[in-house]
Amino acid sequence: IFQSDVASIFFDVDSQNSKLKIIVKKKDYSLAVERNKIKRWVREIFRKKSLNQGFVVAIKRGFLEKGFRNNYDALNLGLENFINKRQDG
Repeated sequence: IFQSDVASIFFDVDSQNSKLKIIVKKKDYSLAVERNKIKRWVREIFRKKSLNQGFVVAIKRGFLEKGFRNNYDALNLGLENFINKRQDG
């Protein structure tokens, strides 16, 4: 549903009852501390939107470098567009 230079968000209709799935490649972020920080940031973004079921988030290289605020704004825009489309039809 959303693509950016550092993240992709997909909605899996078949797994609407499963929790949020976050994919961070070990190749892109070799330290577990970095991968865990990214996962916390993504969970926080989805928690603020009260969304957590059925979404798959794939993180690309450069996510941490952009910072939380920039990533929050970008992902929030994608989620808003998805929610509005879903409500319209």
